[in-house]
Amino acid sequence: MEEKIKVLFISSLFPNGENPTLATFNKQQIMYLSEFCEIKVVAPIMWFPFLKKGKISYHEFLGEIEVFHPNAFYIPKFARFLYGLFYFLSIIRCIKRILKNFDFEIIYTNWLYPDSFAAMLIAKLFQKPFVVCALGTDVNVYMKYPLRKRMILTTIRKSTKTLTVSKALKEKIVEQGIPPEHIEVLYDGVDKKIFNPQDKNRVREKLGLTPPFPLILYVGNLKIWKGVDYLIDALKILVSQKKEIKLCLIGDGSERKSLEKKVRRENLCNRVYFEGRKQHKDISLWMNASDLLCLPSLMEGVPNVMLEAWACGIPVVATKVGGIPEILNDQNYGIMVEPQDSASLAQALLEGLSKNWDIEKIKQHSLEFSWEENAKKLFKILKLQIEKCGKLKKNDGCV
Repeated sequence: MEEKIKVLFISSLFPNGENPTLATFNKQQIMYLSEFCEIKVVAPIMWFPFLKKGKISYHEFLGEIEVFHPNAFYIPKFARFLYGLFYFLSIIRCIKRILKNFDFEIIYTNWLYPDSFAAMLIAKLFQKPFVVCALGTDVNVYMKYPLRKRMILTTIRKSTKTLTVSKALKEKIVEQGIPPEHIEVLYDGVDKKIFNPQDKNRVREKLGLTPPFPLILYVGNLKIWKGVDYLIDALKILVSQKKEIKLCLIGDGSERKSLEKKVRRENLCNRVYFEGRKQHKDISLWMNASDLLCLPSLMEGVPNVMLEAWACGIPVVATKVGGIPEILNDQNYGIMVEPQDSASLAQALLEGLSKNWDIEKIKQHSLEFSWEENAKKLFKILKLQIEKCGKLKKNDGCV
C-alpha cells in the first residue's frame, strides 16, 4: 500500500466543543481525506482578553485525527489588516510543537484571510508547499478592502495551488490577474449516510409538526448577506394571499434579533420557527420534513445545504448568485430568482410548493457531489504539489 502523505490543515473554520456545528464541511472533508493522508488539524479560536470564551479543549481527537485549538489574538472590529500577522504569531508555537513529531509535507488551508495568509507565512518559515482554498466571502467581500485584497492576492500568488469551490469564484480571482491554470475548481460533497430521503409523515410526527402544512426551510447563518429578510417579506406576501405556509429557520448569527423583531412586527410569530443551530442529523430530519429549501442569499460560493437537500430529495428555491447557477442547472432540481426581490421569491416559492417534483431525479443529481470524490481529487492535488516542491527545493525552495 502506498505510504500516506503528511498534511497539516489550518483553518479557524472547524467544529469545536463550544460550536460543534461550525463549518462542518471542513470536518467532513478532512475525515474523508484522512483515508489517503496523515492529517493534523490546527483550528485556532479567535480570542481577545475581555471577550467571554467557552470551554474549548486545546487538544482533542476527531477519530484518529489530532486537532489543536490554540488562541489566535485579534482586536474585534479594529486593525483587520493585522489579523493575519496576529494569527501567525499566535499559532507558531503550536506549529513548532507539532513539527517535532510530525514532519508535515504540505499545508492545506482555507479561508483566504486571515487563515491562508498566516499559513503562507508558516509555509515560508518552514519551506513547505501550501495549497489554499477560497470559499466565498473571502473573495466576494474581503477583496473590496484594498489592504486585505493585497494580502489575499499575495497569498494566492505564493501558494503552490489555489482551489475554489465554484467556477464563479475562480473567474473573480482570474479577473485580478491570477493565471487561470493556477486555480482549480473543487466542488464540495455531501454525506449520503446522513442526508437521504425519509418518510415525511414519520419525520414530521417526530418533530411535532402536525397537522400537515406546507413548510419552507432555510439553513445557514443569520447574517445580512444571506437575505433572510427578503424571505420573511416573501412569506408575508404569501400569508396575505391566505396561503397556509410556515417557515423554519435553522442557524444563528448577528441578524437573529433583528429578524425576530421583524417577525413579531409583521404578526408572523405563528408562521416562523427559529430553531437555532442544529447538528447534521437534526438538519437532515428538518429537510425531510420540509417541502422546499430556500436560499435567498445576496452572495454565495456553492452552498452545501443545497447538495444536502437534494440528497434528501428536496427541491430548492435559490437566488441566482455565486456558484448556485453552476449546480442548479436544471428546472428539475429547483427554481432560481434574482436576489433582493421578495415578490419574485414569493412567486417562486408558491410555484415550488405546487409543482410535482421527481424526488428520485433530485436525489440522483446529488450523487454528482460526494466527499469521496472530493477527497480523491484533493489528495491528487496535494501529492502533485509535494512532488513539484521536491524538484524546486534543489533550486530556490518551494515557497
